[in-house]
Amino acid sequence: IRPWRIRSPSVSGMRDRIGRQLMRLSGASRLQPYLVDLIERIERLSNDELRQRQQQQYLGLALLRARHPDLFDPNELDLSASELSVFSQNGEDGVLLEILDRVGTDTKYFVEFGAGDGSENCCSLLADVLRWRGVFGELDDGRFSRLRAKYHNNDNVSTVNLAITPENVVDFLQSAGAPPELDVLSIDVDGTDFWIWQAVEGYRPRIVIIEYNSLLDATKSLVQPREAPAWDHTTYFGASVGAMSDLAQTKGYTLVHLELVGANAFFVRDDLLW
Repeated sequence: IRPWRIRSPSVSGMRDRIGRQLMRLSGASRLQPYLVDLIERIERLSNDELRQRQQQQYLGLALLRARHPDLFDPNELDLSASELSVFSQNGEDGVLLEILDRVGTDTKYFVEFGAGDGSENCCSLLADVLRWRGVFGELDDGRFSRLRAKYHNNDNVSTVNLAITPENVVDFLQSAGAPPELDVLSIDVDGTDFWIWQAVEGYRPRIVIIEYNSLLDATKSLVQPREAPAWDHTTYFGASVGAMSDLAQTKGYTLVHLELVGANAFFVRDDLLW
């Protein structure tokens, strides 16, 4: 096979070109499985184009903010203007740093449940760039293997392959050595996020980032059953932002931001509100 140059950066363009090459190899059975597998991998990257557009939007907003500072009153600044991604998926990096700039830091310690492979999450910026201490938890074996490899030689960061549940979350925090006044707690486990945060007792993070279901009525307190099965990749998962806000109020937290894409909610401890 002669290599071909892919001029289009689009995922669909890559998939189509490889598909045409596969058709030319009808008699080369040894190579067909490889190209079929490659097409399947590219299919799994189909959301990358959307993410690239989102990244461009974040950068454009940051540039506008820098060029027109008088239009962005820092005393009334909506945190949407701070959405910017380095390692995060939906602008969480920029929002998190803006909040930390306002509320300050204490222990410079983070905990993230549902950290993936470490290439894209809410706290990698803290670990990789700011050199904070913390712990990443990830259940999926494949993603955890890459996560562990990434931080194997980082003495500030520990990684744990474990299903975080309401029943074991406090034991997990204790065994990880998390300080009671950790700065950031991020929960993204695709389902029982509400129940896990509810079960966190004896720990008072300054900031809580938690996934919610933006498809649910925000005016109602809706939560999936605590014992519901694992997420089946449908819209039946998690909790409404109304439920998260009600829970936050009982714990002494206030909602300060919802991402523009409707994925994560940011809560700040009441005694730190600006």
